[in-house]
Amino acid sequence: MSDNFKQFGSIVTSVDVSPASSPGQGPTADRGWEILALLLKEVVRLQQEQLRLQQEQLRLTKEILRAQHEARQRQALELLQWQKEHPDVVERCREALGALVRVHSHLLQEMAEHIVENEELMLGSEFSVSDFVDRFGPKLHHLSAALSVLKQVAAEIPDPQESTSQRRRSE
Repeated sequence: MSDNFKQFGSIVTSVDVSPASSPGQGPTADRGWEILALLLKEVVRLQQEQLRLQQEQLRLTKEILRAQHEARQRQALELLQWQKEHPDVVERCREALGALVRVHSHLLQEMAEHIVENEELMLGSEFSVSDFVDRFGPKLHHLSAALSVLKQVAAEIPDPQESTSQRRRSE
């Protein structure tokens, strides 16, 4: 907070109510305008500081987005290179992905049926909830992780170098 605000304490605690001065005249009115001018200057200064901070935040956000974009591009290029070096693994992962999706769906259906059938029991018993988590939690977690890996490996990734050269030809 600015030192300008320290002098405002006196105006808040003392008010001239004597009948000798009429409103808008005298030293109290002049002091009021001075204080108002100081307050307005402080508001402008604070808004300028806020604008400077927001501009800095915008610059940093743009820098972060650029870095994230570059990291995603590097990861895509690395995965594309790996896929080119291991086409047989990629093809088997694509085949396995379909099968694992069906297994995952079956487990989700089984879990949903268990919840519907045992809702009252689970609401009233901590043991039933723990049994449910033990029964479905690890399987669902590990299947989801395996699906995520297979989806990444089996993904069709456009070659960024080819799309860049195609854009250049079309221009």
